[in-house]
Amino acid sequence: MVGRVAILALSLFCSGITAVQAHALPGSVLTFSQDQESLTLSISLPVEDLALAAPSLAMLESWTPDQDMPLADIAAYFEEHLVLRNASGNFALSLTQTALQTDANHNVGEYVLLVLQFTSDVPADGDIFPLSLTYDAVMHEIRNHRATVLWAEPGSSLQLLADFGFRTTGGSQQTVVLERP
Repeated sequence: MVGRVAILALSLFCSGITAVQAHALPGSVLTFSQDQESLTLSISLPVEDLALAAPSLAMLESWTPDQDMPLADIAAYFEEHLVLRNASGNFALSLTQTALQTDANHNVGEYVLLVLQFTSDVPADGDIFPLSLTYDAVMHEIRNHRATVLWAEPGSSLQLLADFGFRTTGGSQQTVVLERP
């Protein structure tokens, strides 16, 4: 009798653990585009993951449209976790837009994304490739967070440039080289 009770208790315990396990939220999506004068980088990432990785931005979880976005705090965080350069040097990325939007995933249901837009001038010759991207936003704390990097060309489908997770070399996130699509 004691054996049956123990097996039942173990079974209930294990099924409870399974029910509590959560699916990971989708990762960051970085989308690059370029016109004659500027390079644009749009980044979207789940607010819940960002709040865990950067507690100073946790207020975004309860943000309402009538409140001002903490642009300086968001920009400061990404200055530490995003570097973009080419043979001409580092791109001076400026945060130009922020928004929160609701999205849904079949594994996790609805969640909120922070959508950012950065811009930078392009070199005089207009050639930005190859680009060296160092990005570890969120993934420096949440190791299963991934980044998908896309290129947007007017009149064509998005093109995949890279997909990566947290990888360090000498304690720093590895740089990903992005070639012309």
